Amino acid sequence: MASSSLTASELLQRADEAQSSPPLDYGSRQILQGVVTLLDDWNCATINLNVVAAIALAVLTFLRFTLGKRNGVDWYSLAHSLVTGWGSVLALYLDEAASEQLTGIPEPLRACQCHGPLTSLHRIIPAITMGFSILDLLDGATIGIDFALHGCFTFVVMVFYVQTNVPQIVTPFIVMEMSTIHLVSTTTCQVLASGRRRIQLNQ
Repeated sequence: MASSSLTASELLQRADEAQSSPPLDYGSRQILQGVVTLLDDWNCATINLNVVAAIALAVLTFLRFTLGKRNGVDWYSLAHSLVTGWGSVLALYLDEAASEQLTGIPEPLRACQCHGPLTSLHRIIPAITMGFSILDLLDGATIGIDFALHGCFTFVVMVFYVQTNVPQIVTPFIVMEMSTIHLVSTTTCQVLASGRRRIQLNQ
C-alpha cells in the first residue's frame, strides 16, 4: 500500500500555527477545507490504492455500459478526465502555492525526495487513472491497436508509481487529461451543430 498522505486538518493546523509565515492563501485554504477534507473523510489518506483503482474501474465500467457513446462522446472517458484533470489542477495549485509554506520543502523536490503525498488528492489520482487504463486496454481489442497501446502504457506507468509508494510523482502529469475535456467539448459542439443543420434542412 502506498504511503499515507498528510490530512487537511494537519496541514491547516500547521498553517495556523506558523505565525511567522504569511497566511495561507485563500485558494489553498478552500481546496484543503473542501475537496481534501471530503477525501480525508472517505479515508483516502490511508486507503489501499489498489482498492481505489478497483472502485474507479467499477464506476467507469458502469458508466460505459449505461451511457455508452452519445453525441460522439464516450461519457465514461469524460468522467475520468473531469475528475483526474481538475484534480491534478488543484493538486498543482497546492504544490505551487502552499507546499513549501506547509512542509518546508517546495514541490516537486518534496515528491522526488519521497516524503509522501502532500494530500489525499495527490495520492488517489494516479490510482483512478490506473483503473481507467484497463478500460482503454480492453477497448483496444475492438477500436484499434493505438487504444490498446495507450491503455497498456498508461497502466504500466500508473502501476509502477502506485506500487512503489510514490504516486505523488506522477500526479502533476495527469493534468494532460484537461485536453480530453476540451476535445470532448469540441466534438459535442460539432455534433450538435450538425444536428441543428439537419433539422433546418428538413424544415
